[in-house]
Amino acid sequence: MEHTWLLEQLEPQHHNLSACFKANYMYPLIVDNPSYEPKSIIYAVKEEFKYKISYNKAYRAKQKALEMRWGTYKASYHNMPALLHTI
Repeated sequence: MEHTWLLEQLEPQHHNLSACFKANYMYPLIVDNPSYEPKSIIYAVKEEFKYKISYNKAYRAKQKALEMRWGTYKASYHNMPALLHTI
């Protein structure tokens, strides 16, 4: 039996729905379609968890999912000399 009573007692905007949690949840959709928009993430989270997240949190979730797949810009920049040396 599924426990839903805890979710019903929480406020509509839950602080534990972090960008990292949302990135993990939305990872397959975002990586398969990098043009997936934050408003689609907002809608998906609302449908699945019944919480409304801000555009900013949805954007950060998308960025975090892309970083999980491709790494950070900073790491890419530091890897550039080795890549150029290899070429």
